[in-house]
Amino acid sequence: MLLAVYLAWKRRTGLIEVTAVLFALFASMLNKTDIWASAYGTGRILSPLLVLLALLALKERRLAFAFPLLLFLPRIALQYEAQLRGALRGRL
Repeated sequence: MLLAVYLAWKRRTGLIEVTAVLFALFASMLNKTDIWASAYGTGRILSPLLVLLALLALKERRLAFAFPLLLFLPRIALQYEAQLRGALRGRL
């Protein structure tokens, strides 16, 4: 959300920037507690914003815009740890 505020503050008018700001505005109005309580709920709801910020990170080559997505990846990767370990050993 802070990165979207930063984009709005700098008055960035590209398609990715405007879409990210509008989606952050929409997501900030969600008031359901179970959405914000878990990494999965937040990741699902904010995934369009995370993708937009990651695209912006690739476009501008600034790692700061990729940090929100990078913060969710370890938690999601832990769910697949057993399957990945088996796949790397050749057992699915």
